[in-house]
Amino acid sequence: MIRFLQKTSAIFLTTALSVLLLTACGTANTNTSNSNTTATPLPTAETTAEKPSTRSYKDVLGRTVEIPAAPEKIIAHYYAAELKALNVPMIETNFMNAKLALTDEQLKGIEDIGGDGLSPNLEKTLSLKPDLILVPDFLEQDDVEALSKIAPTVAISYSADVFTRLLFIAY
Repeated sequence: MIRFLQKTSAIFLTTALSVLLLTACGTANTNTSNSNTTATPLPTAETTAEKPSTRSYKDVLGRTVEIPAAPEKIIAHYYAAELKALNVPMIETNFMNAKLALTDEQLKGIEDIGGDGLSPNLEKTLSLKPDLILVPDFLEQDDVEALSKIAPTVAISYSADVFTRLLFIAY
């Protein structure tokens, strides 16, 4: 009987937590008591055309980088798993590092950035004409500057926990 009660309690607790989690994730902002709020109009051709094509982004090296608002060709040197998790388009990565977390199937259609030691292959990077390059903060300053001449280059903390990296990339 005690075993039955434990099992029933565990099922009830799991169900209650799931409902609570789903309710919290699905809650919309329904606060209508403030009469000073104005409705945001739906996007139209005019409003979407006004969106800037670039935005300023401050990386972990303290540099302000002008990056595309919606990059489509991203090179992720050391951050392939994070980009895959966020479903961000990636054209090239460091396979030596990426294969530690991703399968060959997940890397299908993505070029290997190769390179010498920690540095990516600049010629290959240049040939792919990326919109944005993401690099770890341990890359040499000369390499970051060389990549910055190819495309906007953002340094991300390699030692940060994965959740911080995901938030930094998603922002």
